[in-house]
Amino acid sequence: MLVYNSLLLLGVMFEFGRLGVRVPEDISVAAADDIALADLPGPPITAVRTPADELGRAAVNALTAMVDGGRDDRPRGRRLPTTVLLTDSLAPPRTT
Repeated sequence: MLVYNSLLLLGVMFEFGRLGVRVPEDISVAAADDIALADLPGPPITAVRTPADELGRAAVNALTAMVDGGRDDRPRGRRLPTTVLLTDSLAPPRTT
């Protein structure tokens, strides 16, 4: 299960524990951000790391351009490097 962010993952992990669902024995989990969750009980969580500082700079530059009258309504995209931090919260699928 890929969860949008680590805060939502906390709730998911709580419910799994309450229901007796084990990570990664019964289900694999990962978060789409890299907030430090190292102090939590259970396996370390697999996460996607994005460069928050670069993302923040890009957002500030876009907003500054809009405020300065340089607004461009054409859709734009910017790709930032990401890293997947593989940990013990993933397991291969069961065959049975």
